[in-house]
Amino acid sequence: MKIIIVTPSLEQYDAVSNDVLGQYKYLVEASYQVEIFSEFSHDSILPLIATKDYVIKCLLEKENLLIYHHSVYWELGEKIFQLALCSIIMKFHNISPSFFYKSYDQLTFQVTKLGVEQTKNLIKSGKIKWFVGDSQYNVDELINYGAKKNQSTVIAPFNSLNDFKNTPTVAKIKKILTEFDYVNLLFVGRIVPNKGHLHLIRTLKSYVNFYGTNVRLHLVGEVSPRLGKYYQVLENEIKKYKLGGLIKFHQKVDLKTLHTLYKYSTVFLLLSEHEGFCVPIMEAQYHHLPIVAWDQCAVGETLGNGQLLFQDCDYDAFAIAAHKLTTDLELTNKLIQNGVENLKQYDNAETIKKTLITIGNCIC
Repeated sequence: MKIIIVTPSLEQYDAVSNDVLGQYKYLVEASYQVEIFSEFSHDSILPLIATKDYVIKCLLEKENLLIYHHSVYWELGEKIFQLALCSIIMKFHNISPSFFYKSYDQLTFQVTKLGVEQTKNLIKSGKIKWFVGDSQYNVDELINYGAKKNQSTVIAPFNSLNDFKNTPTVAKIKKILTEFDYVNLLFVGRIVPNKGHLHLIRTLKSYVNFYGTNVRLHLVGEVSPRLGKYYQVLENEIKKYKLGGLIKFHQKVDLKTLHTLYKYSTVFLLLSEHEGFCVPIMEAQYHHLPIVAWDQCAVGETLGNGQLLFQDCDYDAFAIAAHKLTTDLELTNKLIQNGVENLKQYDNAETIKKTLITIGNCIC
């Protein structure tokens, strides 16, 4: 039996890509013959990618298995899916609701709408033997679209946390974070509307109102060329509150810079409106960085028990909580220890164990 993993794209430092590549690595180590196909891939990953024709040939053999990673509308992927004669597992990473993009970019708005419709169509095809979601939130969405509950399971994504172990820090970034004893608030996530950057900016404004300007907000994430209008809204909000000198956009960064930012920041501030899992939660907990979060979608589930998790969007409350973590060492240490404990459920050994069980269910 060959296992064929397909995904629209594979990039460096991308959560879905890390899951796909981790899945490939651990399945190969478990002595499976595995092939990967991606329509768009980073140059460093290209040597792993099988040709489309070879993948289709494999999928026409009934004894093989297709693992279809779904996180965006993918026209070619659906064509490959429909050709498959073998058993299929769908790994669902969620698709951001289209309404987040309606005011900023019509193409992204339409593509996200198509992505949701494609999810429903793939389920309705009746070809999927097992459904896997990164979180219970994602599984519930699949069930809402028609997936069978008794053929659905939660398997956290494979992570690349071990890559941080021997990664050096960047002296220049460390100096920015430590030289003046600022309270450094950190958020990691693409600059897109559902990630809550407006909430972060407004929380910073509340923090300044209460405690002064000895604070910096560090935003790590790539700005999509199609979402310049959204970025301009953020810039206008920053100018409105006169926060320009207190916010640093780091854009997309390499592993060393990301490691440095996690290691020397004070608080991870998570105010996203939509997350299907949120890998940066794991990364923050790995770096012993306390988290202040708004309980939206899968955030609370991924974050775990005993954390500062708010039910309402309250900028003053977020700011007060962030400041409390700079003065209450007992609380901070408790959150850190709870985070370390929470990470145990996301160990890659546990993920491959659940993956192998699911494969067994699918082929028996």
